[in-house]
Amino acid sequence: MGPQHFSCQELTCSGLAYDFTDYGRLEITFSDGETRQSNIFTIKSFNSSYDVSIQENELTVTARTNPATLVLLLVGLCCCAGVLLGIAAIVRLITRRKAAA
Repeated sequence: MGPQHFSCQELTCSGLAYDFTDYGRLEITFSDGETRQSNIFTIKSFNSSYDVSIQENELTVTARTNPATLVLLLVGLCCCAGVLLGIAAIVRLITRRKAAA
C-alpha cells in the first residue's frame, strides 16, 4: 500500500515502508554467485537511506544522515536559545525596575 520500497543502486540502498523492524541486515548475491551479509544496522525512520561498503568478504551498512534533520535540529536549538535570551532580558528588566523603585 502506498510508495513502499527497498532498493539498492551501485553503492547506496534506501527503503520506504510503514512497518520496518528496528534492525536490519542486508544480504546480496553477486554476479559471481557469492552471497554476502552485512552487519546488523539500526533502521532509524520511515524514510531511511544507507551507505553500503562492499569489501571482498563483507558488506558494511551505515545510516546516512538526512540534511533536513540537521537543519530542523539547528532551527530548534536557535529557537530555544532565543527564548532563553528573551527570558533573561525580561528578568533583567524586572530586576532593574525593582532596584530603581
